[in-house]
Amino acid sequence: NTQTTDAVDCFYVTGTLNHDPNMFDGYMEWAEERLTTRMHAGPYAELCRVFVPQHRQVSLLGVYAMDPQLPALTRPNLRATESYNDVASAFDTYMSTYNEGRPFFIIGKSQGAIFAQELIRDKIIGTSLASQLVSAHLIGAGPAILHKEGSEEIAGLSGVPMCTQADQTSCLVGYS
Repeated sequence: NTQTTDAVDCFYVTGTLNHDPNMFDGYMEWAEERLTTRMHAGPYAELCRVFVPQHRQVSLLGVYAMDPQLPALTRPNLRATESYNDVASAFDTYMSTYNEGRPFFIIGKSQGAIFAQELIRDKIIGTSLASQLVSAHLIGAGPAILHKEGSEEIAGLSGVPMCTQADQTSCLVGYS
């Protein structure tokens, strides 16, 4: 969606489509990504321009290996994967070429929610982009999105509170 009449943008990171246990950092068929993206990001297209990076994916087994409840040595370094590098590079391109100072949502589903969480940590918290962030929707990431007991923040995203009001901005919504 490249209409410029929408007031905000949505940067949507697709969920896990790679179920091949032998494939790590692989591209999926664009037709499959496109269908899934239309189902999951389609409702957002009613309120924003939707930008979806095509990126390599970590296999479903690789995502399970990133479970934060497992010992650190059993998880790959998420930031070192080509999958995350693709998403981070696409976000940089989106911000420098297409955003033009517009407010934006970051939306991620499943593996995409984990990558979105990393983008927020790496590219938004503590930068001028924080004031442009309308909200982050981190959907279906399971235990990777942990809420600190008694806190208004998601673990690891200090400075970006959980959304508690319908009109609140610069906040996070996370659920599985």
